[in-house]
Amino acid sequence: QDNIFIADGYNNARVVKLAKDGTWIKAVGTHGSGMNQFNVVHAIAVDAAQGLVYVADRGNFRIQVYDTDLNFKKTLTGIGAPWSVQVTAKYIYSGDGNGKLYQLDKNTGKLLGWAQTSLGRGQTGCLIHSIHAQSDTVLYKGSCTLWDVEKITIK
Repeated sequence: QDNIFIADGYNNARVVKLAKDGTWIKAVGTHGSGMNQFNVVHAIAVDAAQGLVYVADRGNFRIQVYDTDLNFKKTLTGIGAPWSVQVTAKYIYSGDGNGKLYQLDKNTGKLLGWAQTSLGRGQTGCLIHSIHAQSDTVLYKGSCTLWDVEKITIK
């Protein structure tokens, strides 16, 4: 639908939806830990095929899932503190600041597994700041302490 979704999470605690021409459509969220509340909205991924918006609610250690009209659908947990979130045809991926990359089943939200990245370089924190999914099995992660981008292939 060419809408724009904004993670407004450092001074505010909300997700904003704009039309493609920049017209304000809707916002959802206040500071807290309940439904439609956030503690550092840090990333957003949109699954156009299923009409879902995944919101990385970092401080609450969860991903909140909405439809594209920003109506709450469900919460996903068990993924550390999500600094990032990406959706592919089969999976939801999330990365946390400690370098863990989580893989969830897109249909059920069930945690399928996780992998530790970025160890052995003497750094801690902000080891995965963002991820980009090229496909179901090829991801790129960016670190804000290592100042690098790493390609990760999942077999």
